[in-house]
Amino acid sequence: MTFTPPGMTQRKNSLQMALQSYGDADIDVLLNPRCLLLFCGTSRHGWRRAIRPGVEVDTDDGHTKICDWFGTANNLIPRNGERISISISFARK
Repeated sequence: MTFTPPGMTQRKNSLQMALQSYGDADIDVLLNPRCLLLFCGTSRHGWRRAIRPGVEVDTDDGHTKICDWFGTANNLIPRNGERISISISFARK
């Protein structure tokens, strides 16, 4: 998950987003399988959040796989075949 602060310019090119993130001041949050991320206040109402597009990486056996990266593009994490995201949101009265 990547959080982008309010007012920051977001890249529009999908390749740049995959390799450099959405903006220069983004904060990456590494989410392990079966984890829960709870955010509220400014992080919920002011910051943008998204899952970056993955990067395609050539493997040693001649195939390609989609990977995410955390912190820098040198820290690659292979994606598995399934991702489930459930969002629950409550409005103020």
